[in-house]
Amino acid sequence: MTAVVETLGFTRRQVSTSVAWQATTVGAVVVMLVGLPVGVGVALVLLIADVVAFVPGRIAARLRPVIVLGSE
Repeated sequence: MTAVVETLGFTRRQVSTSVAWQATTVGAVVVMLVGLPVGVGVALVLLIADVVAFVPGRIAARLRPVIVLGSE
């Protein structure tokens, strides 16, 4: 690749910058390919936890403290 871009007239600094941008782009793609599924998984775990906690939360909200504490 270096020979091709030098033939096109790139300076050494431009070649170095081009390689750095390519590495950054590949790194960003890898991070997105790994991070998106992990992020979606985390979101699904939170959603499932909220759904599971909904019914016990509703039951707890209906309880009257006086009745619950009086029975203990």
